[in-house]
Amino acid sequence: MYRIEDGNLNGYGGNRKHGGSSCEVCQSSLSTGTSYLPYEDGSNSHAYISCPSCGHENIRYGFGED
Repeated sequence: MYRIEDGNLNGYGGNRKHGGSSCEVCQSSLSTGTSYLPYEDGSNSHAYISCPSCGHENIRYGFGED
């Protein structure tokens, strides 16, 4: 299974962490947030990184969504 890692689509296996950006809502670092590809959690149409502080789903485009 491919994941978003360090801004790139790569890897295989369990959830990866993402670094280098901040949450759109609370500006906390997303370095310990979990990344999800489109439809990975069953209902998300876009890739996103879940903020570890506020839980906001920070959308990431360009990862296979329509």
